[in-house]
Amino acid sequence: AERSLFASLTRVHQSFYEELSKSFVQQDATLTVGYYPVIDVALHEILNLESLAQNDSEVASYFHQIMQWVEAIVSMTEKSCRESEIMVINSDHGIQPICDIYFLNSYLAQLGWLTFDAQGGIDYDNTLVAYHPAENGTLLIHRACNAQEVCQSICAFFDRSGLQGASVARLSESTFQQNFDIGWFLLPPDGIRIKASNSSQLVKPSDKGGDHCGYSPLLDLKGTLISNHTSTRPPIMHMYDIKSFILDC
Repeated sequence: AERSLFASLTRVHQSFYEELSKSFVQQDATLTVGYYPVIDVALHEILNLESLAQNDSEVASYFHQIMQWVEAIVSMTEKSCRESEIMVINSDHGIQPICDIYFLNSYLAQLGWLTFDAQGGIDYDNTLVAYHPAENGTLLIHRACNAQEVCQSICAFFDRSGLQGASVARLSESTFQQNFDIGWFLLPPDGIRIKASNSSQLVKPSDKGGDHCGYSPLLDLKGTLISNHTSTRPPIMHMYDIKSFILDC
């Protein structure tokens, strides 16, 4: 399956490489924006095989191939830049190995805090706590609830499954949508994906090898950009600092 995937991705890489090359080499625009999705597509399928790469040369070759594709794209783009141009490379999200899917809203429904409607969506009129359908980490906690107790119950859900490290971060300011406080952000344990949909099972094996994550403790994934024409590595930045960084380069 992996061989077939990478045979297909080789063609996808070449297609995007050619499109980016034609766009950047024209040198007729004040701003050129390129998109390269091949890394994302590949890691969704194979990232959970990463631990095998050290002892399996075939698995290792897939990760080496991804890095070679990235090097080719970066090299081509940088060579196409004029002396006065700045090249900025940024990922719109992180990605991590995934083994299991956890259906948090189904758990909240079992506790009596959430009600699903007939279509399987959240019935907000009869719900006190929910994991946001955008699945971006946001928790919706009704103003009538004790938020600390809710957060403890959610973390206990993962603890009972043998997963350590779950926590809930509080944003600096409370933000309300109708009667729900949306200033709470779930940081789940590593290796799992949280789904907002309804399910008869609270936990299922993941059909993906990797999935998006909005947070990582690794410094290299905290809003750091790769850029040419800069003498020093950019500092760790919040996302809202990125515009200023680009404009100040």
